[in-house]
Amino acid sequence: MSEKKLICEKDSPPKFAPFTPHSVLKVCLIIAPTLSAIMALTSGYNRHPDEYMHFEAAKYYIHHFFPPEIGDPSVANSYSYWGVSYLNYFWI
Repeated sequence: MSEKKLICEKDSPPKFAPFTPHSVLKVCLIIAPTLSAIMALTSGYNRHPDEYMHFEAAKYYIHHFFPPEIGDPSVANSYSYWGVSYLNYFWI
């Protein structure tokens, strides 16, 4: 009778498997958005690279539908130190 009990215990799945891909994925799907939200809510304006360029480019589209001409003086504040503006690209 003890043999049968041993066989049944071997065939049953473990109750706790600590590092399965499924459990690691669950943890990552919780940690990544949490860290992103904390960073977004606690950092100040222009604390990340080229943030002001994205902001100025988005501000332009509040009153305009089409992209501006390259070098348009009305969007001079959206250009970086190196002369690049996100308004000249379609992937802002």
